[in-house]
Amino acid sequence: MQENVTEKQEVKERKLDDAVLEKLMEGKNKSTIRKEMHIGYNTAEEAMNRLINGHIITFEEIAKYRREAKKRVFLRYIKEGFSKAQAGVKAHVPSGDIKNVVIELVDEGKLSKLYLEYGNGIREKRKNTVLEKLLEGNTILETTELLGINESVGYVYVRELKEEGRIRDDEIVRKVRRKTPPKEKVSKDITDGTKRQDNAQLQQMTEEEREKRILELFEAGCNKKQIAGELNNISYRELSKIIAKLVQEGKITPLQTTKSYARKKSKIEDVKTSNIERYRIALDNIAPNIERKVIDVTNQKLFFMYCRKMIENGGELSQKDMELLQRAIVYGQADITVEGMRFIGNQCAKNGDLQPAIDAVNKCIQVRGKQEDYEKIKRTLQELQEEVKAKKETCEVER
Repeated sequence: MQENVTEKQEVKERKLDDAVLEKLMEGKNKSTIRKEMHIGYNTAEEAMNRLINGHIITFEEIAKYRREAKKRVFLRYIKEGFSKAQAGVKAHVPSGDIKNVVIELVDEGKLSKLYLEYGNGIREKRKNTVLEKLLEGNTILETTELLGINESVGYVYVRELKEEGRIRDDEIVRKVRRKTPPKEKVSKDITDGTKRQDNAQLQQMTEEEREKRILELFEAGCNKKQIAGELNNISYRELSKIIAKLVQEGKITPLQTTKSYARKKSKIEDVKTSNIERYRIALDNIAPNIERKVIDVTNQKLFFMYCRKMIENGGELSQKDMELLQRAIVYGQADITVEGMRFIGNQCAKNGDLQPAIDAVNKCIQVRGKQEDYEKIKRTLQELQEEVKAKKETCEVER
């Protein structure tokens, strides 16, 4: 009983540590991590201590990630048209460090050398272009869209231009001039034909097909209003009757028909997609080190963690990811774990072949020498491989 409690606690701590590690790698400080994760000071402190004492991350690396995060924010504001001083304030870069940040960004190819040589000359040139567009009769919004700059930056330029006496308030066009007729008038003839065609197709749907479509839309996270819009030949009252029937038959739950459920589902899917993109970037950043066999404990554990999180969020690992993961486990400085090999085994099992996982264990034995744990893992994988083969043979016989 005590062992089960300890194991559950370890799993809970590992998940917390993984989440805190991600935040640290994004350059966030302890205070921000606590707010975003809704955890207490001691919990955050203990997680960071475990990560540092376990050599997963160092103080130097934490400082590096924070600096990189500030550089990204600084660069974003520079590209939006803010001055170096303004970008420095917004990105919390000390004024004495702004020049160094600009030099680093130039060296990395993220900023033009002209910016380093001429300072705010580029910004002044852009402000002059804004003035020209405004005097031509464009609104502030039209000007920012034409020049591809942030609207808020456009208003900063306008304020400065007025303070400098280069443009008066009455010279700025306030109303957006309508360049095209209202939407319904522009394409009425075209859309009418398309709508008639869509309605005809929807009306031809059987009751069963319509119910199936409604279920698909609910599963996609749509609410009643969106579904009624999609099936634009159905009244809201008729839709409600069909939904009540589906609930009664147990095909959907009452919760799924609520607006909050649709919003929450949509938000969860967005978060998962965003996470998958972040994990892909993280794996691609670590990959070169794994390829060169520069596999310290940090790289090894991070690569495994991001592979696992990729799968947990509905992503997929490529063949290259699997090869690099096997290499990380074989040649990494940390000991091979049952959890690590089980994960590789599960991914290989999806493809119906555990041999790559077995080969990885054999390589571990070859590189590190025979150990009881390795032999145990190997036997487990071999047993699973036999089960997979047996299932395949059974399926072939049934066919």
